[in-house]
Amino acid sequence: HECSFEGWSDAYYGAGAEPPFFSGDGENYDDDSVITIFLRSPESQAAAVKKKVAAEKRALTKAMAGAPKPKDAAGSATAANGGDVSSSSSGLKVSSTNAQLLAAKQWVVSFGEMKDGRSVVPPPPGDTGVFWRCPCLIDGAKIGGIGSYPKGPRGGMLGSILRTSDRNYLMRSFCIDGASTSGAKFASFKQTNLYQRAAAWQTPTNLEDHHGDETVVDACHAGLFSINNDKRRIDILTRTESILEAIKPGVTQCLFINCFSQSGPGFQCAGFEGMAVSRAIAATRCSLRCLSLTESQICKSDVEALMVGGGDSGEGKEGGGDGGEGKE
Repeated sequence: HECSFEGWSDAYYGAGAEPPFFSGDGENYDDDSVITIFLRSPESQAAAVKKKVAAEKRALTKAMAGAPKPKDAAGSATAANGGDVSSSSSGLKVSSTNAQLLAAKQWVVSFGEMKDGRSVVPPPPGDTGVFWRCPCLIDGAKIGGIGSYPKGPRGGMLGSILRTSDRNYLMRSFCIDGASTSGAKFASFKQTNLYQRAAAWQTPTNLEDHHGDETVVDACHAGLFSINNDKRRIDILTRTESILEAIKPGVTQCLFINCFSQSGPGFQCAGFEGMAVSRAIAATRCSLRCLSLTESQICKSDVEALMVGGGDSGEGKEGGGDGGEGKE
């Protein structure tokens, strides 16, 4: 590339894409400073988000009230009070609250690539506003303005984090509610300048449905991605201590972690420690059933902690050290 706009958009938006284009997506060839200007005040944005959340809650309450009671594999109606559970055809326990939610959403269970899901045109980036409606509950998280996150095809950085989050919650449903309830379906799309197609997994429940759920520790959130324009990198705000503080022994069933490594492609994580994940697994005291480590370091001690199902001291095994490192 030379310092000209001609042909620049093809590398970032794909050949034939229509404007408008955002020049901030390109490389900063002439070392310009970056200034973010908000057209709406933070107070105005917060008020709009609050109004939208209230409207969505009213709509969901109305939908759930009119939905028929779901039935289990035996054909009997399931209870719908609080956190009662019923048996699914997979033999796992399904929360009745989740069952009513899925009935209200008219979730269709299927597996594999959706028939109408294969397209050259990428699927929409999804509702990235969920990161503001449902703030990250991990200590130290700090959400930025929506304009501060790098833009690009398929929602840019926010769209990528959202797709990872949706995949995590599909894993949660698959492992806990059962495959007959969750399914495992996806849409695929072609990535710019890459041969391999990408998958956008479809999930029956998501961050918004499980926000505040004590069984889920979710460190895959835009609030843990801080854009460092001065050093042209992303600073990951996840810390070992904050993960351990969020774990509830005997209660935590799901642990989602994203970009948790000392450094990686375009990011650094100052709060990373080599034994953090194994300590977190042990701290659950055998209640953990779903673990997602994306763009994160994996050590031998993490695998050992999974094999024993967690310990009773909150500390990972000392054996294994940092050997067997890998990436997912």
